[in-house]
Amino acid sequence: GSAMSLPEAMSLADDVDADVVLLDFRLKGQPSEAVARRLMERGMKVVITTGADVYELPEQLRRCAVIRQPSKLETDRA
Repeated sequence: GSAMSLPEAMSLADDVDADVVLLDFRLKGQPSEAVARRLMERGMKVVITTGADVYELPEQLRRCAVIRQPSKLETDRA
């Protein structure tokens, strides 16, 4: 599923069943650290998307894979 706010993400964190979760570090300006922690407690790997530098993330989240934003997905390769 997808969530657009921190409360939605927290709700999904308790119900989702996945091997890996892609999580934006800020949901409507609120850090999603609690969501990431909950997912990791449940044994899921978390990939953080953020415009921040890795050192700006809370220490516990620095071990997660990070996709820097803005990112560009290239699908049309000539």
